[in-house]
Amino acid sequence: MEKMSKEQLIEWFVENYGSHPLLAQFISVEEIRQRLNENIKEVTYEPEQIENRNGSYNGEQGKINTDLQKFATKDTFVHEILHALTYSKSEYSKTGLYIAKEASSPFEDAKGWSFLNNEEQSIYYKEIGRGINEGITDWLAEELTGIKNRGYDREKTTVNILFGLIGKETVH
Repeated sequence: MEKMSKEQLIEWFVENYGSHPLLAQFISVEEIRQRLNENIKEVTYEPEQIENRNGSYNGEQGKINTDLQKFATKDTFVHEILHALTYSKSEYSKTGLYIAKEASSPFEDAKGWSFLNNEEQSIYYKEIGRGINEGITDWLAEELTGIKNRGYDREKTTVNILFGLIGKETVH
């Protein structure tokens, strides 16, 4: 994929995936465009410092970064845009999968629990639902693009178990 400005990236996503049935059951094209414009302030193409990461979304900064040197494909863009689409600083969000909370003391990172990477290391200590967030986001990116991502396998397995227990239609 080529470099795109914030505006181009949002329009590319809306034109290609905005009316997809998986999204349309929860959110309108107009609301997608509005949320992305609110939650994306900047798009950059800097090298990622973490070895196995092609892209990232920083909700506090509203920044999507994609490392084009690491063979970032459209599924990487879609994955990070979905993070932006579902980001919320509130306790509840219509489509939110990740909720940032303020710490109540200087010794507490109130973002929650940890999840393990494939090397059994806790890589995000105390972040509520990070594994579920990544699993659902990557599952949805795969469903939208038709591209199987080799990352987040454990998280997607957890999400598929969750789907089996409570049904896909209840997870949004």
